[in-house]
Amino acid sequence: MHNYFKNKSSLAIVIGLLTCLGLSTLRVFITWDMLFLFLVWNLFLAWLPYKFVQHVSANHKWYLKAVLMSLSVLFLPNSAYLITDFVHFRLSVHTDTMWYDLVLFFAYGLTGLLLTYKTVRILIHQLTIWFGSRFSTAFSLIIFPLIGFGIYLGRVERYNSWDALLHPLQFSSHIWHLAWSPERWIVLKFVLVSSVFGWATHLMFHSLSKES
Repeated sequence: MHNYFKNKSSLAIVIGLLTCLGLSTLRVFITWDMLFLFLVWNLFLAWLPYKFVQHVSANHKWYLKAVLMSLSVLFLPNSAYLITDFVHFRLSVHTDTMWYDLVLFFAYGLTGLLLTYKTVRILIHQLTIWFGSRFSTAFSLIIFPLIGFGIYLGRVERYNSWDALLHPLQFSSHIWHLAWSPERWIVLKFVLVSSVFGWATHLMFHSLSKES
């Protein structure tokens, strides 16, 4: 457990994870239903890219580092995806647990944004070491549009991150179809909005980390 607490951001992530799990567990005992337990699975997927990238520096073989970095980028949209789970909050409107569920969704969304920030910072750090600051700066600019596109594929098209590995031809074919269909303008708008939001939240977290 020592590695989890070696800096404040890691501690914040642990607090966020425990808060989310605690709120979900308590809700089950309060309501005796499992309506929003899918959030726990989504939280696990959101945590995976952070876990992948944490092991990069611990591996000395370049190909293992490359695999871990690639998996981290592939699963990274799952972290920011948690903020979109607010769409399910409508199920709680005008119920006795509305305010509790609002806190629940906020906790998951905030933890997802924090996981996104920390994972991206570690990725940028590693890429700076390998390829220099220019490459890592370019990566920091394109990663949020990629995350936004990944969120769209998950939220709207209902794809999972592992579909890119298990069904690469079908996955690629669908992306090609999106690129040339009228739906591409909806996709572009979604990616643009989510990118601006991603850059803004990243800068907010980064400015707070510099002050502390």
